[in-house]
Amino acid sequence: DKANIDVDSPFFKTSAIKIRKNIEKLPLVEEVVVRRNFLDFKFTIEVKESKILFLNVLNDKLILEGGKELLDDNRYMGFPTFVNYVPEKIYKKFIKAFAKTNDDTIKMISEIEYNPDKYNDVVLDDERFLLRMNDGNQIYINIVNIDKLNKYQSIYSGLKEKGVLYLDSSNDNYIFETYAMIKSKENNEN
Repeated sequence: DKANIDVDSPFFKTSAIKIRKNIEKLPLVEEVVVRRNFLDFKFTIEVKESKILFLNVLNDKLILEGGKELLDDNRYMGFPTFVNYVPEKIYKKFIKAFAKTNDDTIKMISEIEYNPDKYNDVVLDDERFLLRMNDGNQIYINIVNIDKLNKYQSIYSGLKEKGVLYLDSSNDNYIFETYAMIKSKENNEN
């Protein structure tokens, strides 16, 4: 429909440039290539869509890979919400790194929260985030290790209980604490 062509469109009078420009108007379209085949009088249209990374609830905009923003019109669903403020420099780095996360893992994330690692009011890691997963788990991740998110499905398959997964360290191992373990530690500290 957006290409504005159908089976009755005259092949020689139809402009490939016009087709491309019409399709490029779609909000999620990143790139369009239109080819005309003179042997069998067909058009081939290749469309590359931008991936929706998350909805930033502070400005009600969908954030696409590459940092492009799109006003949320409630047409798109199934992606995480970013729930708080993050400094602009870190936000841009996060978008660039998070874009490399596979679609299946992104769909498993419910919320993204900027959550710097602090100890006695000293910031240890200002690029750390807390991800709340649709399955009830939580993940701490930082920008440097964000590629570890692509391993979440295999890690999750080995978990027997819900809890907090720490993927923000530089080694290849991960730390997992069940919610019961965390509650027990808190009770022992009090």
